[in-house]
Amino acid sequence: MNIVNDKLMAKGVVNAIGTVTTLGGNVLSDEVLTSIREVSGIFVDMEQLTEEAGNYIARKVGAESAYITNGASSAIVLSVAACLIRVKPDLRYKLPKLEGGKKYVLTFKNQVNEFKYLINISGAKIKEIGDRNGVSVVNFENTVRKFADKTAAIVYFALDPLPNNLVIEKVVEIAHSFGIPVIVDAAAELPPKDNLRKYLRSSADVVIFSGGKAIGSFSDTGIMLGTKEIIDIVRGIGPYREEISDSGRRVFLGRVMKVSKEEIVATTVAFDKFLKMDEEAFMGTMDQKCEMMLECLGKNNSLSARVINPPWYFPRPVTIPRVEIDFKNAIDADKIVNKLKNNNPPIYCLSDKGKLYLNPQCLKEGEEKIISEAILRLTERELMGGMN
Repeated sequence: MNIVNDKLMAKGVVNAIGTVTTLGGNVLSDEVLTSIREVSGIFVDMEQLTEEAGNYIARKVGAESAYITNGASSAIVLSVAACLIRVKPDLRYKLPKLEGGKKYVLTFKNQVNEFKYLINISGAKIKEIGDRNGVSVVNFENTVRKFADKTAAIVYFALDPLPNNLVIEKVVEIAHSFGIPVIVDAAAELPPKDNLRKYLRSSADVVIFSGGKAIGSFSDTGIMLGTKEIIDIVRGIGPYREEISDSGRRVFLGRVMKVSKEEIVATTVAFDKFLKMDEEAFMGTMDQKCEMMLECLGKNNSLSARVINPPWYFPRPVTIPRVEIDFKNAIDADKIVNKLKNNNPPIYCLSDKGKLYLNPQCLKEGEEKIISEAILRLTERELMGGMN
């Protein structure tokens, strides 16, 4: 029995969008699956396993410390919460309902991001700096100075090449001059692999990556790299920390953000495998997949196709090339995207400003042809008036 198709009545899809959460993140390698089977048959001390996995990952990239979380989103919540109670650790008992103290978290208004609201879950209040066009160094420094006594952290969403964005090095320099830690959300900024170290080199206090995208672990895993001070606080409010007293057992904010032993081991193995990846060969494969689609799509003169480097607001990472299809105003690209979902197998891709985009990152061998031929069929039908 095929459990996905027969029992759950779901269908596997051709993924031309990328390692997005809504399509399950990435697929697990044989090495990762083997590690899952090994650990699933034993019991472990979860505090110890989490700490040892973090130590292993930290050593690999030269970080002071590391922590595997229940997704990059949980890493944002936990790292912000750690900054909120950094000066007064006893406040962990009151999270997320804190009164007084440093409750502001500064973010940048031009770093448009649907995950900013996660900051509020920790109990913090967001204060945005600048406008949609960015902020100058002078205005940034003046704002930090103004709110320094109320600010627990600055959260920087890595969205290169976002226009007019302050570089992380300058953000960290100014923040640290006021004693404010900086958290970098770089969840989907891999490849390049060097980004694992780039933000650490900037002296950011916490750098967050998704475990379920390029790294290749479960979709609901994340990796937090950073200072021992903050990650130790995160451990103290994490899912496996408990305190027993006369009044009973106490757990903390991170209890709702459990990571299974299988996910911890899988993420550690996947991280190791990712570090060993031949990045040049990988990017070469991405180029080849794009060229294969271009060759097939070139059979129809009613459309034009080319390979582009996507703009900053596309699904990350924008280091992966895309095939852009222009229907020359003769066909509605949005309609093609919706029709492709009804293909057999279903094909998921994106449209933007009247054009269709194909990401090669998650395509399996042969799917380049499946996608291209489906688009050509739909194009011909549309031009013949066959699509309603």
